[in-house]
Amino acid sequence: MACYLGDHARLVTDKAAVVCAETGATLSYRELDDRSNRLAQYLHGLGLRRGERIAVILENNIRFFEIAWATLRSGLLLTTVNRHLTADGAAFIVNDCDARLVISSSAVGELAHGIAGQLTRCPHRLSMDGDLDGWGSYEQALATSTAEPLAEEWLGGAMLYSSGTTGRPKGVVRELPMRKVWEGLEPIRAAMISRFGWRATPSTCL
Repeated sequence: MACYLGDHARLVTDKAAVVCAETGATLSYRELDDRSNRLAQYLHGLGLRRGERIAVILENNIRFFEIAWATLRSGLLLTTVNRHLTADGAAFIVNDCDARLVISSSAVGELAHGIAGQLTRCPHRLSMDGDLDGWGSYEQALATSTAEPLAEEWLGGAMLYSSGTTGRPKGVVRELPMRKVWEGLEPIRAAMISRFGWRATPSTCL
């Protein structure tokens, strides 16, 4: 039974997991599994452990999915920051969520530069699709990491921000469950898989 990304990567290796409608760029299940493992290993190498947070400030970018999966299989929490915010607003969220790493891109380089001097609590920064002064290379981070899964793939989650009632956004986070990522099927989907006998094959995927 295919329960999570690693299963699909083995069963439907080259099937497209992500397709960007705007550019036609694709990311196969194998690539998504490989790259998310590499990022998970990189995050682990930075010392990030279960319950810690990272933030992303991106345009609509196909790489977002590998970042999301890396956090899910690392037991980390992911905060997405609206790229249309002011530098002050974006920096507030990155600091408030206590992100240990923020990932951005050259497409939102102006905003990334604007927040850089305000990140008082975030020691690590990565940029993709071009260089940003003072930011490390996202691709280099992946290239120097192994594609092997972490020894313990705790299920991660998200820390989202509401508009707040005090003039500042408010972070909302649920306590992480004490289970591994392959045990993370939501109850309804798990029940349907069990009841109807769904399986992933080279011609179908869940």
